[in-house]
Amino acid sequence: MGGRGWSRTRRLGASLLTAAFGMALCGWARPADAGDMTPALADVHTLGVSSDLGDVAEVKRSGPTIFNYKITQLPIADWALNDLAVRQVEAALAGRYTVRPTQIDDKRFQWTAGNWNIRQAVQALPPADVDAYLILLPTNEFLPYPSKMYFWGPGVFSGRTNVMYSPNWPNHGDAVVHMTYSIYLVRAKTGEIIAQSDGKFLSTEKGPSLGAAMLMGAPQPIVGPHLDTGDNTWPMTADALSEAQKQVVRHDLETLIQASIPYTLADMGLAAPRADPAVKP
Repeated sequence: MGGRGWSRTRRLGASLLTAAFGMALCGWARPADAGDMTPALADVHTLGVSSDLGDVAEVKRSGPTIFNYKITQLPIADWALNDLAVRQVEAALAGRYTVRPTQIDDKRFQWTAGNWNIRQAVQALPPADVDAYLILLPTNEFLPYPSKMYFWGPGVFSGRTNVMYSPNWPNHGDAVVHMTYSIYLVRAKTGEIIAQSDGKFLSTEKGPSLGAAMLMGAPQPIVGPHLDTGDNTWPMTADALSEAQKQVVRHDLETLIQASIPYTLADMGLAAPRADPAVKP
């Protein structure tokens, strides 16, 4: 792991130098401010936390043509990523809210036309002794045009493309581990969505503006939580991954969850403000 960590640190530093050039020309792209959440949260004291980030990781491989595109699934239920996510929420919100792990049956949630049926799912729940639910679910991030590929929840993506830019993915042929998700704050009694945010990460803050990205050969930055593995020799299917590669996936998914959830909650105005999450190789 030592050599892999060195590679990631070196490449991350080089990519940030490139991004600095774009910043000088066109400025940085930053997320919108969360705003003052105090009025909306005045009656929210107890939160039921439910995480369903997925029991499989998608392993995707791209290439120059559609015939090089493959998608398979790697079972990861025994990695207990949902438990890890709930612990991160509890730690980030300690002293601000009473947090109760309240796992909601994932069969209640349906993904339709690019959205989860959050309101309907919560309205159908039996009464609970919480003011609101904090629900973590996977989501997608489409890769920049002209690619029609996307990240979904936990997974690994590999294959060279010249349309993407990311401070955490400077070598576009490397396999990248991603953890794309959304957090929903929902009133328990009505199902009203008080706040929602996609997972935030270092690249959300450090990516260049659209104009700067185009100068560097990419239409837009990738902003969801992800890490470059520093390796461009990954196999095309999940069943071909070595045990060492599976451990890389597990390590990076855990890193992304630990780094991004507290930062995202702070960005939503729920947790104390935090600096950009540090990514440890």
